[in-house]
Amino acid sequence: MSNVMRHRDWNATDSCVSNARKVLPGLASKFLALGRETLAAEPTAGQLHRLRLAGKRLRYSLELFRGHYGADLEGIIQTLKTFQGALGEISDCDATEDLICSEGLAGTAGGAALLQAIESNRSFKVRMFLLSWRKQLDRPQLEQSWMETLGSRAVRSGGNAD
Repeated sequence: MSNVMRHRDWNATDSCVSNARKVLPGLASKFLALGRETLAAEPTAGQLHRLRLAGKRLRYSLELFRGHYGADLEGIIQTLKTFQGALGEISDCDATEDLICSEGLAGTAGGAALLQAIESNRSFKVRMFLLSWRKQLDRPQLEQSWMETLGSRAVRSGGNAD
């Protein structure tokens, strides 16, 4: 058996563009649905981390097909990068808190003050992320635009429609 992962909708006899049109819209839709589910209530650090990883997987998958899409794909990739960056900053706060606690510094005056500052910064970053997500990504028009771009606007690397 090959070490290559196979997507159940991928057909080795179809063109790359045809496969991209079938597979990429579903990946994007699943990512947006995960975001809506994650952000429906106050998300935990673990949930935000899972959303960040899902965004990375989607972005990396899209980047593989850059040569087959136009500028619209670049817009999606840049949007994903922006949101991954924000989630990365939140994750950095979580990792720093974990480090302070694991080193036994939480019980010191300086460590406690630092934890309080990090938590305040994290809370602010989470609030800003939630507002940005809801304003920019949690819109039916955006999802429809992504589905149209990924499902029907792919072109061959030579610029010809499939």
